[in-house]
This record gives sequence, structure tokens and C-alpha cells, in this order.
Amino acid sequence: MPGGSTQSINDSPDDRPADVLDRFVDGTASPEERDRVEADPGLRAQAAKWREIEDAIVRTEPATVAPNLDELTPAPLPFLQRPVFRYLAVAAALVVATGAVVTFLPPVGQAPLVASNGRDAGRYYRMMTRSFEPSVVCDTPEKFADYTNDVFGVAMTASFETPVALIGWTALQGGYDEGADVEGPRVLLARAPSGDEVIVIFEAEEAAPIEAAEGLHTFTRTFGAVTATEITPADASHVLDVISML
Repeated sequence: MPGGSTQSINDSPDDRPADVLDRFVDGTASPEERDRVEADPGLRAQAAKWREIEDAIVRTEPATVAPNLDELTPAPLPFLQRPVFRYLAVAAALVVATGAVVTFLPPVGQAPLVASNGRDAGRYYRMMTRSFEPSVVCDTPEKFADYTNDVFGVAMTASFETPVALIGWTALQGGYDEGADVEGPRVLLARAPSGDEVIVIFEAEEAAPIEAAEGLHTFTRTFGAVTATEITPADASHVLDVISML
């Protein structure tokens, strides 16, 4: 959590903020863990956000549809280790999900911005905002360009003189980033002008679109061979607008 509000929770394997919040939301937290979360306004707010997203997913589950689990487990993503009832809710929601592709006029020199559908945005958002701490920080356009060129082979630049705050990068799988040697998508953590936490998933390989969830919107833009999907509580994209190719 940003702002240091979760530093009172020990970061041992069993007591990391993310794990404590998981148990709190599941109702399996110990009395001490419940006291910790309830005494921390930041943790309480995050727990409420997780419950809101999961409740929205559960409400979409049809009683007559059985999800095809074989088609929904292509990779050992961390969120598949969550409790089984949550996984089934996401699977059922994906089976019945539909939506339209909406194209917006982009800034000059940038690819069209698209509202996308497919994989579940709520699960990704929850997974990446559990700690919201980057492992790589690029605080200048030059560092941003060097990082994106090293990792994706596509040099991008970003404006750091806007109300959008670019927090830093982490890896989607494992939640850490050690540079170009780590395989898989990368996630740019950011904050919208409203202060809302925003994540942008950058993928160098073709993948299914990410579906918007209740309370969250998705916007997609391509930068060369890289696809970037912004997941945000806002009803408009902010982070993608400050990024462009060199």
C-alpha cells in the first residue's frame, strides 16, 4: 500500500499485507490479523475494494452455466491460487461475457484507443494493487525509453509533467521485475489525476483481450508489437495518453 500505512504488518511469508488481506476478505483471518486490518484505514479501504470487485463477479455467475476449466487455465498465474469459489465465479463470468469494441480518437501520432473485452480485469486489478509497490522505477523519459527498449524491444517515452503519476514497473507473474531477463508481461503502476490506482499491462505477444469488470474500465493501445491495456476505475484513459513511441 502506498503511503506506508501497511508497514505495521510483518512482511514474513505468512504476514505480508496481501496475504493478511486475503485471509481477512475470506473470513479466515486470526483475531490479531482482523484487528490489524480494522485498525488501518488503508487496509480497510483495500479490503472493501476487493470485496466490491468480487461481489460484482459473483453476481454475474449464471446458475445453469458450467465453466470449462480446461480452457481457463493456460498458465500458472498467481490469481489461480486464490480460493476455489472465487476462481469458479471468474470462470462462469468469462463464459457468459459479451461486449462491444469502442474506438476513440487518439492524440495525434498515436494508435487508436480501444475499450477491450476478454480476460477478467477485476482479477488483474486486485492482484496488482495488493501492495502497489514497483520493483523498477523510471522517473525520466530517458529511463522509461531505456527500460521499454530493453524489455520489449520497443522504445517508448512518457511525459512526467502531467497530473498522471507514473509509479513504476513490476512483473505480472510473481510480482517482481529484474529487467529484461524476466519473461512475461510487465505492469506499469500509476495514479490517475483523481488519485485512483491504475495498472497498465504491457504484453509483447498476442493475447486475448482483457474484459472490463464492474467498477473498472479497460482501454487498449498498441505500441509497435506491444499491446498495452489500461485497467482503471475512471471512465476514460489517462495513463496511455502520456505514453508514445520514440
